[in-house]
Amino acid sequence: MLLTTKKKKLVSVSEEVEFVKAYYYLLQARYEQHVTLEINLPKNLFHTLIPPMTLQLLVENAVKHNKISKEQPLLIYISALDNTRIIVSNSKTAATPTASLQVGLQNIINRYQFFTSEKVAIKNEGRFTVTLPVIKPTPLQHHNHE
Repeated sequence: MLLTTKKKKLVSVSEEVEFVKAYYYLLQARYEQHVTLEINLPKNLFHTLIPPMTLQLLVENAVKHNKISKEQPLLIYISALDNTRIIVSNSKTAATPTASLQVGLQNIINRYQFFTSEKVAIKNEGRFTVTLPVIKPTPLQHHNHE
């Protein structure tokens, strides 16, 4: 399944959400109830497009860069803003800062630049938040069966 996704330039948000749910299932097996993922996206965003693995990478980053325990649970929240942006935010625990965070985020920013002039926004305040522009399918992408 992963191999077919890598070939595609963009996937639907609904496909990407299914990937994240499967990944979350694995996280729950490892961290039990110490990691919580909430996905609250309006239905009309499910047909919009996203570079493959974007949401999963952001969830992975949240897990990798935070110490997770019963005392310090991690909450990851995927939501929308004005039907034009997808927001992925997570609580911050005793973080383990590493340079690899920048590499993953830069990768996401670079991939978005291929498809839209809208910018990916990153805020590292009380919560760590990445805001992704929504990419609307063009008629060409609807008929493009790779």
